[in-house]
Amino acid sequence: MIRISVQAFTISATHAVCCFFLSGAAYADQLYSWTVNKGVVNIVGEGNQISLGDGSGVDVNRAELQRVAVNAGQLNTITAKIKSDDSNMHVYIGANGYGENGGAYTDWTEISFTFTPSSDAVELYGSFWKQQPSIAYVKDFTLNGVCLTCGAYTAPGAINAAKLTDASEAGGLGQVRVMLNSAPSSSVTITAGTSDNGEGAITGGSALSFTTSDWNIAQFVEVTGQFDGVCDGDRTFSINLSSASGDSAYDGLATSVRMTNADDCAPPPPPSGEIELNTWIADTPIPIGNGSWLYDAIFPLWTPSVPNREPYTQAALFSDELIAWNTRAGARKKINQIFSYGGGPELYCRGSGDSALGDACDNSNTVILYGPVPFDKNNTLADFGATGMESAARWEAEMDDAADQMGTESVIIPIVDGRLDSDAANNGTIDYLNALNWLPQNEAYELADKVAKMYCADGNIAGVQFDLEPFDFTQPGQIHYYTRLAKTFAGANVTNPGDPLDEDTRKQIQCVTKNRPHGISWSVFTFPERVSAAFAAVLNSHGNGYVVISGYDLGSKQGGQVNTPAEYRTLVQKKIQETMTMASQHQVYYQFAIPAGASAHEFEGIEGNDNLGIGLQIGDSGHSQLEYVQIAVEEMKAAGMENDPYFIGTAVWGWSEKMIWPPGGETEFFPNVPQADVVSYLQANMPVPAAALAAGEPR
Repeated sequence: MIRISVQAFTISATHAVCCFFLSGAAYADQLYSWTVNKGVVNIVGEGNQISLGDGSGVDVNRAELQRVAVNAGQLNTITAKIKSDDSNMHVYIGANGYGENGGAYTDWTEISFTFTPSSDAVELYGSFWKQQPSIAYVKDFTLNGVCLTCGAYTAPGAINAAKLTDASEAGGLGQVRVMLNSAPSSSVTITAGTSDNGEGAITGGSALSFTTSDWNIAQFVEVTGQFDGVCDGDRTFSINLSSASGDSAYDGLATSVRMTNADDCAPPPPPSGEIELNTWIADTPIPIGNGSWLYDAIFPLWTPSVPNREPYTQAALFSDELIAWNTRAGARKKINQIFSYGGGPELYCRGSGDSALGDACDNSNTVILYGPVPFDKNNTLADFGATGMESAARWEAEMDDAADQMGTESVIIPIVDGRLDSDAANNGTIDYLNALNWLPQNEAYELADKVAKMYCADGNIAGVQFDLEPFDFTQPGQIHYYTRLAKTFAGANVTNPGDPLDEDTRKQIQCVTKNRPHGISWSVFTFPERVSAAFAAVLNSHGNGYVVISGYDLGSKQGGQVNTPAEYRTLVQKKIQETMTMASQHQVYYQFAIPAGASAHEFEGIEGNDNLGIGLQIGDSGHSQLEYVQIAVEEMKAAGMENDPYFIGTAVWGWSEKMIWPPGGETEFFPNVPQADVVSYLQANMPVPAAALAAGEPR
């Protein structure tokens, strides 16, 4: 999990920012070509010239981004000829991460840009500010004197298809726009079919014909949503397209577009005076439902130019927003688990916190930042703000008071937050926690007992979520720490005469109470590949552990480099399958997390300065957070996750006043909180853990 924050970019009401990119797909002649990715981009002149827009006022026009070989450490020069039919349209060329050059020209004008890359491959691109309606043109794109787009070129055959609207059971018509990627040598027939006639029936455009002259003129497949009379929520299905042609480049192609059939039988709200009760895995403290990270911190002095101003905690900072969400959300689509902040351990021993490696970790040099009175060796009371326990108490009071209004009960699950690699991850800051990895058993047990005593003393919480990164259950200290926590949170230490603690000390750690007969739950934020058989055994050893699996920050890109929606769909599909396989294999309960706010790889934009030189993609990403959320929800439902007995809810990332990343950086990511379109979508479409709820125990 990351903490990053955002300020929205301000854009003139008469302009929209869009992008096109230069493809790096090499052909036999080692030349490059423009490749359509989104919007109205017309390729002419054997791939050498593109036109951006068609004069109709379409906002987004873009070709696909690729990486091009360059001379690392040396001066490189790119040039291109550009023009537009509107003197207010500014066209640019550049290299991602190194800057750009351009301007507004109504006659063909050659512009250039020089840069010195640190790597041997970069992303060459163009961007434009578009005043509607207008068209811009780019041709003769060169790198170091070599034209990348000139010469012989054969465009690859491809079906370009995009969903315009979804279908609905109320009769709403879904549409898919279809074009070809390039001019075929003979006619092409595109046949459309549906993966589920019970959800969507094709009522127009089942067979589309394209010729050598109209290949780039859009045609449409029309889909009518089917009413099934069942309150089963919004359902997804696919429109499958296949081609037949005498042109071998266009014969036998296939692609699909995901579509939603919106339910027309919304579940009724709870009867007056009744609310959705907290539900648990039977005979355990594991809650079933949806949770969200609510980062109770404000940054009154932080700016990109003055990034070393620490935040302080303000309890229940986003309670009004969460109450509004739940008040309008559909049945079981409410957020009834609050992941609050304000706590974590610090070690001043075994090399952490500038201590000597030989300093053993004991009660005198370990600190748990959570309790009723703030304590930190390096911060004053004013610096620290509210404690984690104060935040939990405030959240409990706010949610309890609004339960009737929201139609749901709720539970508080504070976060134990920290990094075990601060020297590397936090750009050289003091490491207060990495010693956890190599603590011997007796010291790891003592730290775990201190954590358990602190959190179990808080009667407002139902569990604890651990976000100590990187999670690695091969590290001996982590093995001892989590093994001990599982036992202590279940109260199994109190009645165990063989426990390392004496009886009087054991009785001081009271995790089992009349209100919490099964103790409290514990969870770890991680990825499915990190859940080994050994860790699963610890999770299940006392029936109180589960995992929160990240469905965001996926892939191998550098943080701050965006995953396109298409890339994200592929990545999240894989992560969902890995998660469900892991859960079935090890019988581990899990929540699945989605990026309703900006994450390090799924975001709408970044503002600030790449002061650390790590290749942050500053500016507008060209994608909306809603796209990522819709993809995650569609793929979760398509995989049958709602009916997986080990799936216990969706985790929503996240609310924060500022989304700042990386530590020590001068950048904010946006959106910092779920925007109105995302909130509205999830209020109606949040995946529901139906199987777990059916077998669960309300109490």
